[in-house]
Amino acid sequence: MFKFKNHAFCLLTAFGGMLLTPAWGEPVAPWLRAYINGEEVVGTTLESRYSTPEDEPASPVIQWEKADSRTGKPVLVQQGKDAESYTLTDKDAGKYFRIIVGGGTKDAIASPWIGPVITEKQAESINNRFDPGKSYQENVDALQKELSEKLKDAVYFTVDTDKLHGAPYAMAANERIALPEDIRPFRENGKIYVNHPFVQAVFKKELPDEIMEEAGGQKAYEIGNVARALKLNLWMGDKEKAPLPNFRMQPMAEGLVVLSPEKNVFSPVADRDLVNEAVNRLFDFKASDEQLKWFRDAKFGLFVHWNPSSLLEREISWERNAARPKDSASGHKNIMDFEYDSAHRRFNPKQYDPRKWMSVAKKSGMKYAVLTTKHHDSFSNFPSDYDTFTIANTTYGKYMVGQFAAAVHAAGRRLGFYYCGRDWYNPYYLTDQHYRYLEYYFGQIS
Repeated sequence: MFKFKNHAFCLLTAFGGMLLTPAWGEPVAPWLRAYINGEEVVGTTLESRYSTPEDEPASPVIQWEKADSRTGKPVLVQQGKDAESYTLTDKDAGKYFRIIVGGGTKDAIASPWIGPVITEKQAESINNRFDPGKSYQENVDALQKELSEKLKDAVYFTVDTDKLHGAPYAMAANERIALPEDIRPFRENGKIYVNHPFVQAVFKKELPDEIMEEAGGQKAYEIGNVARALKLNLWMGDKEKAPLPNFRMQPMAEGLVVLSPEKNVFSPVADRDLVNEAVNRLFDFKASDEQLKWFRDAKFGLFVHWNPSSLLEREISWERNAARPKDSASGHKNIMDFEYDSAHRRFNPKQYDPRKWMSVAKKSGMKYAVLTTKHHDSFSNFPSDYDTFTIANTTYGKYMVGQFAAAVHAAGRRLGFYYCGRDWYNPYYLTDQHYRYLEYYFGQIS
């Protein structure tokens, strides 16, 4: 979905945890995974959350901070050992919030920012279709059923935006139709066009010759003219901007085009979950035939699985000794492995030099190199405005992914990144607040 210049391929290949200082026997952190529970709505009481090792109760100082943006200057609004919660007021509207657990100590840990805070009136216009009394999969099934009924007579697809690729499929009357590159919708001079093969494949109708024009170096139809010719109503996510500041996943709506006999297909706020699911239907993340051919011909490459777990001489993610949410409706809770999950505090690979790795790879005849940017354990080898469990919050602190990419390009190899959609650390993953995880997921990727 996203515009990467190169493509990653998932192989069962491991790269050892080298260049690290052993850390066995060192004490683990007294608390981990700080986050905020509750909706960012004026009048709501937000609750602090953090994990402590079993049988080791802790009562750290908790600091509540707010800012104008995720990267803005933090302002302290409340702190103390009894500051477990914070009630949002009118003055907090438009602000972002985070907590710092263990404030004033070397073990202090910050939560990701949430926000911005919206007013009660704004919140009333949002229809959250995820019922906390149901499992995640039950909610998705209900969402799919509602979407299928709503768009049963509609055609919809996406087109390139600044953040997202156009989808390789269109939907017509709930039937998925493959769109090869040469028949995908495109933009020119701020307008969206479809060509004749697209119209035949998706609408299975002929359009009047008089609405055909030159665009993109071919004969094509402007989408507004298509809608009028077919007597359909046109809904475009580019124009239906949400007036609410924390309408989740706004980039998902951009690029979505719906042609339907029904008027006012979606409200970009009330129907945010339907909009997101409609876009999800249009992607499958599969490699193209051309990409697969390149990969099969390349045959030999380097795939690096490496992060703080290497300090423990444990397999990445899979030897994280904690119950985790299965990617299903099982309802398993995701708890902590304090030794594993606090290893990042001691991660300081001072001798990290991917140029040496690429020298070996090139001499060995490897055609590509892939770096694990985030595995199931959720640690990100890159800084992120959407999380604190990242390389930025280690002793090392440097941009590991950027160094790797530069070394691969310099060696003339093809670059790939592995990013796992599963997450066995993020507290919102596969819960009734999974929309928070999606915000984090797409925020990190884009």
